[in-house]
Amino acid sequence: MSAFSKFMKLFSMAGGVRSKRDPVTGVIRIPGPDGRFTARKALLAGDSIAAYAEVYATATSITDNGDGTATVVRSSHSLGVGDPVRVVAAPTKSLCVMDSAVTQWVDANTFKIALGGRTNGVTSPSGPSIVYPLRRSCRGWFNWLETALGEQFETTWCAAGGATASKISTLIDETEVPADIDIGFVCCGMNNIYAAGQTFAEAQTEIAALITKVRNKSAQLVVLSIPPRSSADTANWTAGKQAIHTKLNRWMYSFVKSVGGIYINTWRSVQNGATYVNAGTTNPDATSGFQQDYTHPSMRGAMAIGYDIAGKISGQAGVRGYTAAHPAAIGTDTGNLLTGSDFATGTTVATGWASSDSTTNMTVTPSLAARTVAADGDACGRNQVLSVAYGTASGTASTRFRLNNFQALLTPGTKVQFRFPFKLTGAIGLNGLELTMLGARSDSSFWFVMAMNQDSNASVVSGDFAGYLITAPAIVPPDLTDLDAWVRPYITSAQSSALTLTMWQPELVVLS
Repeated sequence: MSAFSKFMKLFSMAGGVRSKRDPVTGVIRIPGPDGRFTARKALLAGDSIAAYAEVYATATSITDNGDGTATVVRSSHSLGVGDPVRVVAAPTKSLCVMDSAVTQWVDANTFKIALGGRTNGVTSPSGPSIVYPLRRSCRGWFNWLETALGEQFETTWCAAGGATASKISTLIDETEVPADIDIGFVCCGMNNIYAAGQTFAEAQTEIAALITKVRNKSAQLVVLSIPPRSSADTANWTAGKQAIHTKLNRWMYSFVKSVGGIYINTWRSVQNGATYVNAGTTNPDATSGFQQDYTHPSMRGAMAIGYDIAGKISGQAGVRGYTAAHPAAIGTDTGNLLTGSDFATGTTVATGWASSDSTTNMTVTPSLAARTVAADGDACGRNQVLSVAYGTASGTASTRFRLNNFQALLTPGTKVQFRFPFKLTGAIGLNGLELTMLGARSDSSFWFVMAMNQDSNASVVSGDFAGYLITAPAIVPPDLTDLDAWVRPYITSAQSSALTLTMWQPELVVLS
């Protein structure tokens, strides 16, 4: 046995990721000591449980203009020319585009998009859903996975709300999937059971084919079980469908094990001491607060799944998010467009930033605290701390840690990303934690880029957690007249005592 072969055998025995031969070049890709291959590329294959990582919004109508474009009517769409768009559940397959963009801003309620390219095949005679790729949702487990890892994948997106396993598989066939996918994620089955009404054998056949397809395209495979479906959904749930649901999850575990993947039992995913499924109920319903509706995870449910996956794949997914140990490592000469990211100056609020826009009668107390090796792992600069309490506010209360009027830092046509590490302690009634860039444009449209958009999340999260708020990569438009950014926690009256939000070392970087 050669030294190389002995190494690979020992690596495999140690639990490392298998090597992968590029089917085009023939090059064998070998993970490094941290478990990563040469690229961090992912294939996301799923239904709405996965696709809701991006914000979905219902449109009034979509009309094929017959010239390679379509006109969409959506009240207060807040999109601008060049913004990426996906369409799901349009009347015809040709309108269900996966990689479109706004070609014309007509008015605040109307815009045009380009047709052509990949389609998802999820059709409906009613008004379509418009998907905003630049607005990531707090109800997406994929976003919480990236938040926990501190890095985003370069993702090939093959996820669409309403899709069965076969439709997802067809979408993959229409997709130019890179040959060097590091991790393939599969999240499907809910629509096979409850929308299509398939038997166990029918669903099993479709799901097995999809898992196999993703396995063959990926160095590592991660498959999620079908999350609980609420038995209160009397229009769709039946005991018979639940039996198929439960049986499919148990079979998927065995199948994934047989093909060499990682199985995520979402029913066991935990947030602050509670599992996604409520083991004490007659039917396997979700624990209160883990679902936004009868089907889809809330912020709490998505966080539970995302952090669960992160704990199981962190070795394969590569290094955690970058944190500097010296101000020089986050300076402008390192690619950070922001200055003063060590928060070295300012009394209670870092210089250039503001604590603002707090809901009336809530209590927000900002402070700056020196970073220490014992508490933070480094002594680089200071942490911005916000103590946030509901007080006597009404409704959902929020506040912003804000940076204003920095559009001059960005060059039109470049691709940028905002990153902000954080930790949060003492949450009782948290129902949102957004990182937003909002720019005004000369045609009266807007440039919205959001990490963890609150997205009408109604459930609350409790406990302590940490990670990195990261926006989707976004192309800077040519006509920004103003640009602001902020981190914004949302709380309900359940937040009877103060939570503490700690932030440090923000980075606005240009991506290649």
